[in-house]
Amino acid sequence: RLSSIDPIKGGGSPSWSPDGRRITFASQRMGNPGGRVDIYVINRDGSEEQNLTNHTARDINPSWSPDGEEIAFISDRTGEHIIYVMNADGLNQRQLSPRKVSEDSSIAWSPDGYHMLYSDGRDLYITDRDGKNERLFYSNGTRTVDPAWSPLGNEIAIASELERNLDIYVIDT
Repeated sequence: RLSSIDPIKGGGSPSWSPDGRRITFASQRMGNPGGRVDIYVINRDGSEEQNLTNHTARDINPSWSPDGEEIAFISDRTGEHIIYVMNADGLNQRQLSPRKVSEDSSIAWSPDGYHMLYSDGRDLYITDRDGKNERLFYSNGTRTVDPAWSPLGNEIAIASELERNLDIYVIDT
């Protein structure tokens, strides 16, 4: 079954809330000047749409924390693509790290919600939920993006260009 939730037009990067009741997404609405993209949340039936970010920047690639309390996203508010985190209601928006990340990367929360993985386009970094203890997690010298934790947290799937194509690889944590 394929169904459309109106009025989501121009929405992208959907991410389900852990309880399956809501979806967060990035969208450039008609009223957003200059290519501005904001993060929204909507009930799964299309009701109660809420704009979570309202910034002149491009806020993209939202990702729910496993406990549903926070949403991480990428923003170019500083001129560079950087990870931000906010409460699930859009309040308390804060920069997670000053590290530049890849615009086409996603943010992967660990299943326990204590860590996040993200890419700067080539390397993967891991940080605690609060942005502390950031460190290089994985590097192979090629484009590496879109990390995804396994449900048990013992493996990470990545997209990487190890063999000239963007292929999927699995690495142990």
